[in-house]
Amino acid sequence: MKRKFNIYCTIFLCVLLLGAGSSFIKGSMGFWAGANEAIKFEGQGTPLVVSLNPQQGLTNYTDSITNTLTGEPMKMSLCNIIVGVNQIQDYQLMAWWNVGIAVAFILYIVVIVYFWINFLRIIICVNKGLIFDRIIERRLMKGGWTLLVAYALEWGIAFMFYLYHHSMIQLEGYEIDIPNTPDNIMLYVAIGLMLIAQIFSLGRQMKEEQELTI
Repeated sequence: MKRKFNIYCTIFLCVLLLGAGSSFIKGSMGFWAGANEAIKFEGQGTPLVVSLNPQQGLTNYTDSITNTLTGEPMKMSLCNIIVGVNQIQDYQLMAWWNVGIAVAFILYIVVIVYFWINFLRIIICVNKGLIFDRIIERRLMKGGWTLLVAYALEWGIAFMFYLYHHSMIQLEGYEIDIPNTPDNIMLYVAIGLMLIAQIFSLGRQMKEEQELTI
């Protein structure tokens, strides 16, 4: 039984590592792409990658572009653009934004590391035969709450980028959108861990009742 549990935990860890690795690679590619854009925009202002939505009441097609195959103009709508900002509008806001982003990223890394440590402790406890012990329930709940905090931090970081972009530019016909909204998979895993903690709690209570009956 413990062998199967360890196999399932290994699969779970591999899936999480794959997801984390994918996010890291995607983030690294975004970082290098931004660095390359900064080089291209040298002398043309600070480059910003901004997510857009057409303003309410306007058609989804707010611009046009020429189809080079037919030579005909085609209606289009912008979703993500790169703009060069020549002047910072609010230096105090920029300073607070830098501090907020740095603190949020540090907290996010700490929370994720704590989650992994807690998860490894759960595996160790189960292998020691403490599967129906209160410590398993507590650590499963901690794991769920840890992922909820990480999910909230991801939203906080995305919202800070939104405020930063919103303070830097305003475009006619468009509204600034929240960039890189978090994936809900972390929220689902957090709720799943909490449900599992409740199942373990019920199992422990049933076991205690059986022992008292005997």
